[in-house]
Amino acid sequence: MRTMIWKEWRENLKWAVLAMLALGLAEYYALFQEKLSNSYGLWNTPRETLTKGAFLMMTTFGNAAAGLILALLQFAPEQRRDQWAALLHRPVSRSVVFSGKIVAGIVLYLLATGVPFLASVWCVATPGHFAVPFVAGMARPGMADMAAGLIYYFVGILLALDRGRWFALRIAAFLAAVYVSLTVVAVGYVPFPFAVATCLFAAALAAAAAWGAMLSNGSFEARPWLGRASLLLVVFYGACGLGTIIWRIQGMGRGYYSGSEFAVSQEGQLLLLHREKDYSLHVTDVENHPVTDPRYVGDQIDRNVERLNYVSSYIGDAHGIDDSEGEGNYRNVWAYLNEIFDSESERWFYVRKEKVVKGYALYGARPLGELGRDGFQAAPARAVPFPSSLSRWTGNNLKAMGDGKNLYLLDAERRGLVPVPLDGPFFGMESYEKPDENRFTVLAVLLRQGIALFGPDAKPLGLLPYNPERDIDRWGSLLMARKQDGSRYYVMYQPSGWLDYRARSGMPFYLDEMDAQGRILHTVTIPPEKPGKEIRKVSDYVSAAVTAPLPYLGGIAWTEARALAGDRSAKATLKWMFGMGRGAIWFTATCFAISSVILAGLAYLWALRSAFPRSAAWRWALFVLAFNLGGLVAFRLAADWPVRLKCPACGKPRRVDDPDCPHCGAAWPVPERDGTEIFDGNAGGRPEEALRR
Repeated sequence: MRTMIWKEWRENLKWAVLAMLALGLAEYYALFQEKLSNSYGLWNTPRETLTKGAFLMMTTFGNAAAGLILALLQFAPEQRRDQWAALLHRPVSRSVVFSGKIVAGIVLYLLATGVPFLASVWCVATPGHFAVPFVAGMARPGMADMAAGLIYYFVGILLALDRGRWFALRIAAFLAAVYVSLTVVAVGYVPFPFAVATCLFAAALAAAAAWGAMLSNGSFEARPWLGRASLLLVVFYGACGLGTIIWRIQGMGRGYYSGSEFAVSQEGQLLLLHREKDYSLHVTDVENHPVTDPRYVGDQIDRNVERLNYVSSYIGDAHGIDDSEGEGNYRNVWAYLNEIFDSESERWFYVRKEKVVKGYALYGARPLGELGRDGFQAAPARAVPFPSSLSRWTGNNLKAMGDGKNLYLLDAERRGLVPVPLDGPFFGMESYEKPDENRFTVLAVLLRQGIALFGPDAKPLGLLPYNPERDIDRWGSLLMARKQDGSRYYVMYQPSGWLDYRARSGMPFYLDEMDAQGRILHTVTIPPEKPGKEIRKVSDYVSAAVTAPLPYLGGIAWTEARALAGDRSAKATLKWMFGMGRGAIWFTATCFAISSVILAGLAYLWALRSAFPRSAAWRWALFVLAFNLGGLVAFRLAADWPVRLKCPACGKPRRVDDPDCPHCGAAWPVPERDGTEIFDGNAGGRPEEALRR
């Protein structure tokens, strides 16, 4: 195998170097382009460095293209003329030849993709290039993209080796890699270790399918059982990939922020702001009657209403719910950094893992210092980290940041840090600023005993008590608003987040209007909505009907296993599935059970009609029963379909490898003699009889 590895290295090193240079230039341009042009977009700014949209686009598509092209250049040229025979004419098995080629190919792929990525990481980590703290975790999206590129490498091998089969089979193999990229890697909400493990597992499946193609010259039945199983799963996930692409194309152009939110008019009337799918905004009262006042139409809406902002999910006892922030999307810069101040000369970031605030000068990208529990420390001194992650924060240039127990006012521009005196833990906060100002004048902090008000210097301004008629434990999900002149506060009491959905859906909302001294001036009760009949669309039925039973039920079993092992998120998922989501699960299970049985019966009849053996027809029917429509697609694309011709005697189709017609029992006719025969033509068309003679 060592000789094979050296052969592949010598022949394909030039392609790996070319891919390395191309990826290096693309990633360098993506990393620096916005810095050079000084154009700061929301998702593509220099402050995001290794998590920039442009950079991740290069790692996502660049690594996939590198893996696919390297595999095709490594395997496809040897499929033509007699190069395949020369490759296999060695005193080793095909498995050894395959292993040597893929070992060399993986090394070349890592060289082509790893060197540019490591160079980018070094560039970001070295001071003087970017006015942004370097967090090692920001390299994880690129690492996940490198793992995903391995799938495309092995899919490329499968495309090159699966000769003489359906072109649709090759498309399905490619779509399987696309499916993993779209649903596991690119979304970012899948935890990083699970994303990498899924990519490596998918790459192993594609590798096993390619190995089976190497041993069988493309025939399905001639593959080892592992090669057959892997090919079926690859084609199944290719069908899933096609469905995912269709679903995403169908959803393009739709608004992402449709929905309703509460607001208060200048007269204190409760309003509903409705955001439509085309991003337009219109106003109604709580009974959905349109508001015709011109002050609440179009661009005038935001100027004349005070929006009720969500402040807390509960007050007091959490009743066992986990409201910790968690990691979030590992492909987003917010999982690592929060920018808390930005000016023409400097930027300040809260580094989540280090629990300190770091500042950088824009010119020269040099560090300015750190803000921590001991205040400001000029570089290169280090500040003392905060006791825990400051996951709750509000405000613009003047930030209020806390962890539920400790609260600080951070003024990065003035290098200031002031602790806010609190009487116990807090459960949410909201800041209020004057128009056209970036520094709040009042900070409202939700305590167990009421809403404490603080000024920008952290001095107490007063306490707004909760309505004594409200059970704050059960109505602890609060929304707040404040009139710009500070004369009125509005507090909406909603059911606490720890309550079950069924309990919350039957509870009313309350809105209290208070003056600056906390006296309740007016109360509005919003009755609970009447439960309406759930209306399912055609797309809901289609989506449920094509769901694969085995992966769906396996996912539920895996969630239960994680819950038994103590996984809190799995326990919360199970609680939702068998509580609020029970109806959706039964609906999905009913739809895919009916469709799977129908498609399995169709596959069985189709296989018998196509002259498959009865045992093979049953195996394919069971496979379709487990994998639904995707299994039927895999059956059509991957199976070795018998070649049939019309029987000369009865005219019905018969397999070419059957000596006797299953319909009439006639043998194939003796071919006419043309002088090239080897066996005596009197054997009746039976080769075994000719051999005996």
